[in-house]
Amino acid sequence: MKRIRALAALLTLGIAVPAAAQTFSLYKIQTEDLKQIQSVSKNYEIVSHEGKNLFHVYVPHEKETDFKSIAPTSELLLPDADSDWRETFAKNAEFASGYHTWQSIQDYMNNAAQTYPELVSINSYGASQQGYKLSYLRISSSKTGNGVKPKIFLDAATHGDELISTEVLLTLVDELLKGYGTDNRLKQMIDKTDIYVAFVVNPDGYVKQQRYDNGVDPNRSYPWPGDPNHKPTASIQALMNLFASEKFTGSITLHAYGRLLMYPWAYTEEPLSNETDRANFETLTNKLSAENGYTHGPIATTIYVAEGSSADYYYWKFHTEALAVELSTNKVPSPSKIPAVVNEAREMVWGFIEHYYQ
Repeated sequence: MKRIRALAALLTLGIAVPAAAQTFSLYKIQTEDLKQIQSVSKNYEIVSHEGKNLFHVYVPHEKETDFKSIAPTSELLLPDADSDWRETFAKNAEFASGYHTWQSIQDYMNNAAQTYPELVSINSYGASQQGYKLSYLRISSSKTGNGVKPKIFLDAATHGDELISTEVLLTLVDELLKGYGTDNRLKQMIDKTDIYVAFVVNPDGYVKQQRYDNGVDPNRSYPWPGDPNHKPTASIQALMNLFASEKFTGSITLHAYGRLLMYPWAYTEEPLSNETDRANFETLTNKLSAENGYTHGPIATTIYVAEGSSADYYYWKFHTEALAVELSTNKVPSPSKIPAVVNEAREMVWGFIEHYYQ
């Protein structure tokens, strides 16, 4: 009966509940064996790295036996890594209403285009495997500054359960649009750049509150130098096509959690061979993390080796200045804590945009 009431509460809020959601256990590995960690990272998702030798890993229930054979000394922390926040959504309507549903995001985009027709347009770039329309907001004014504007891409919810990433991006975009007529700093951002925003990269996961894209980790789905023919998910393929068309100057992808600001490479611990690019990334991330204190550096050495990430692909294929952010210390914090996460991210995102014209 409790389960039935919980499902009813979620459906009332417009939140889809899958019949059989993919469930992850959360494990802890504490080891100095780099070969073991490399093996784990190739087969499972390391979600956080604390200190020098402590790693937290998501393991799908159906793969736990294989995982234990690779990491026999690992410790089970949670049999269901998402149970707490999913139960809170089901039992607490006020908590759930603090987050946007897929439909309310579409409504926001439509309202923004109607309210700011001189600044906002909605554009489609494909469809997900389950048929959800993939769209982005393009924010720009008719003013061009000093020639062709740099194109900047901002996205969230590559993992469908990282709900805070979408809330932060929605809040910042709303501030940007509302401030255009009254805040000269925000006005300059819109006048001097073209800003493209995808609030949900992985709608198939987001609608069902599932992390992966039809069973595939979307941020291991991109091709990379070691596997240039790697097959992406439908949603990621559409995003790859958009980048090929638009050739973005810079991009930030928002994830959660860990309070990290990172750049390529992710697929190898070897540093970028282009010394100028390496120095520029280090200077930029050092500057952007000055206020919020986020740890910054290459993805592979800051957190772990991750083959098939967006930052690697965009830099490798298009020389996009691509950054990956791990927001907050929780992927679904209480709604009362969302403003604090926004405050941490604000100057980082504004500074990134300003980087391209100052």
